[in-house]
Amino acid sequence: MRIATVTFFLSFVFCSVLYTKEYTNQLINETSPYLQQHVHNPINWHSWSDDTLKKAVREHKGVFLSIGYSTCHWCHVMAKESFRDEKIAKLLNRYFISIKVDREELPQVDAYFQNIYYELKGKRGGWPLSVFMTPQKKVFYITGYIPPKSSDGHLGFDKLILKMQQLYSNKTALREAIEELYKKKKPNLNSSSFKSVSLQTFADSLEASYNEEYHGFGRSREFPLAKKTALLLTVGYLTHNKKLQKAYFDILDAMAMRGVYDHIGGGFFRYTVDGEWEIPHFEKMLYNQAELSELYTREV
Repeated sequence: MRIATVTFFLSFVFCSVLYTKEYTNQLINETSPYLQQHVHNPINWHSWSDDTLKKAVREHKGVFLSIGYSTCHWCHVMAKESFRDEKIAKLLNRYFISIKVDREELPQVDAYFQNIYYELKGKRGGWPLSVFMTPQKKVFYITGYIPPKSSDGHLGFDKLILKMQQLYSNKTALREAIEELYKKKKPNLNSSSFKSVSLQTFADSLEASYNEEYHGFGRSREFPLAKKTALLLTVGYLTHNKKLQKAYFDILDAMAMRGVYDHIGGGFFRYTVDGEWEIPHFEKMLYNQAELSELYTREV
């Protein structure tokens, strides 16, 4: 009886391993832990390279680009819901060249497309970042998380892939769609057309953006904005603004005492889903820890 039970268990484990490794894509040669998480997806993932973009040109296909990182919650949700789905994989493999990017490994690629997202949407993007584009990197659709199925007016992969393919296959419609999309670009905040402002005006702007009730800059969510927080103290000293100086320390106290700080394991979570620093989004980023450590150890 025991032998039969052990034999069944080993057979089950063996079959499970074979099933999970039924598919192997080109990410098998990558060293990124995040990319390795997608090696056995049924999607024919490629890494970011000129050769991959040239492959899309040769095969007359558009490009689906997915950017994420290993500790991103919604990246894992989309991977489980969609990237392991054979029907979705079949459509992507047929009509597009799919590229996976680890934002920690290629921050310059992530920054490039995050900037496009900001220019088109007028707000910061996040992860996962999902992009349909030409092999020449002309974006014709950009968004974040994509559900497997469409609902409540939100496009899911089930309809989005076919819609993007129809658009890409019609070169006239594609050109017009790209032109129309880029007409909506928001002003570039780095543009030289923006007028310089006085230090006092900048101080007033910082003070106006500060949430004095809950000690942060958000209303519905709170991110530890280290650079902006550091400016409170610097600009506060330069303009002799006591309120800005106090705001700096109030933010540090609020983050250290509330839910954005992991009081059991240590370290700061990436953000909270409320405006009071209480309910954390359970992921931690090394760059957050590095930036915030400078704030807490800064000489004043």
